Amino acid sequence: MNYDWIEIAIMVFIVGVLAYVVWHGGAANPTSTGKLGRVIVQVKQDMRDIEHRVESIEQSLKKMASKDDIRLLDERIKANGVSADEIGKMVERDMATIRAEQRGNHEITLQTREGVRRLEDFFLAKGVGK
Repeated sequence: MNYDWIEIAIMVFIVGVLAYVVWHGGAANPTSTGKLGRVIVQVKQDMRDIEHRVESIEQSLKKMASKDDIRLLDERIKANGVSADEIGKMVERDMATIRAEQRGNHEITLQTREGVRRLEDFFLAKGVGK
């Protein structure tokens, strides 16, 4: 295989042109490649956000009562012979009691505030009168 220098030059030229085309082929459309990269990054970020939301929803669902929990609670209520209406009435009575106690506490707070104000006035008058 004895090559002439012209044949070698032609082969080097062809290999050089191929190398140049392959090397610059990836950068033929850098604008579109950059846009594609930004879109992929945005999609990844959106996926992370969605995964986070799904995890928080799963955590919330774990805290909620399941159908089995409600069924067991219903069975316990029926076993005690108490109807849902009676439970509602009991809750209303308890709420009325709590509201009455709250009103009473509010009245006591107002009376205490008035007593403290009178004491302050008395001691201020004594202090100024010295």
